Amino acid sequence: MLNYNGLEDTRRCVSSLLADGGAAPSDIVIVDNGSSDGSPAELRRSFPGVRLVEHGRNLGYAEGYNKVLEKLMSEGKHAFLLLNNDTIVHKDSLGKMEETLHASPDTGIVGPAIIDMGTAKIQSMGISANWWRGKSPPRNGAKDYGSVPHGVEDVDFVSGSAMLIGREVIEKVGAFPSHFFLYSEEKDLCFRAKKAGYRVVCDSRAVVEHRKESTVRRYPELQAYYVTRNRFLVTKRHAGLVHLMTFTFWMLLVEVPFSLYQAGVAGNGVGLATLKGMLRGLVMAANEPRF
Repeated sequence: MLNYNGLEDTRRCVSSLLADGGAAPSDIVIVDNGSSDGSPAELRRSFPGVRLVEHGRNLGYAEGYNKVLEKLMSEGKHAFLLLNNDTIVHKDSLGKMEETLHASPDTGIVGPAIIDMGTAKIQSMGISANWWRGKSPPRNGAKDYGSVPHGVEDVDFVSGSAMLIGREVIEKVGAFPSHFFLYSEEKDLCFRAKKAGYRVVCDSRAVVEHRKESTVRRYPELQAYYVTRNRFLVTKRHAGLVHLMTFTFWMLLVEVPFSLYQAGVAGNGVGLATLKGMLRGLVMAANEPRF
């Protein structure tokens, strides 16, 4: 799990993993992305058996994970559960996800049901891709967890807040695109895995609570910029050029004006950051490979 000035969230997440019974302290790796709140020292004191890797600076989601995945693969590890630090893993969920990953050789990535922290409200049970507008509607979003069937289902992609990845996937298609920095990396990896012949599934019997965007909400302009920019990158990489054109018009005519209006009312820079993200996304998309 990545930690960036999120000491208390990370403590709760590690504690839930240890209580789950599916993880030993030595199985857990905390990746500190240059925190300035004293997190590394406190986490070492709280969890002496847990591995702590310090990057020394904020490498973002993609490269922050990539460097550690490379090291763990060199040690022979066979699967990797990536977790946002603002999550709590329900008991036995690790075992269910690993069982599903290894149930068939073509399963490459498994996600759990993600629910809002402290509630039964579903954030996602896998996510769908709407390339025409560059959107990603969550499956069963906002429904009560107890009101829907639970099992293993194929999905377009799973949330990067909790995803179990088989070693073979990374060996075959690579890890995250480091230039994405933040947002859409999991979407890109899932689609590359599927195009390589792997299944991406949600095992909704496994449950992870998530306090949505607890870190990035402190930086709303940065969030708006990367969310917008990377929607263009991932659309170019995995959808048709017609989809990229319709998405561009949608952004230009609807989302950017609305964002500028909202930002004007709120008195923040989110609207301008969204516009910058769109312009930069269009420029960068021109050089993106297509899969």
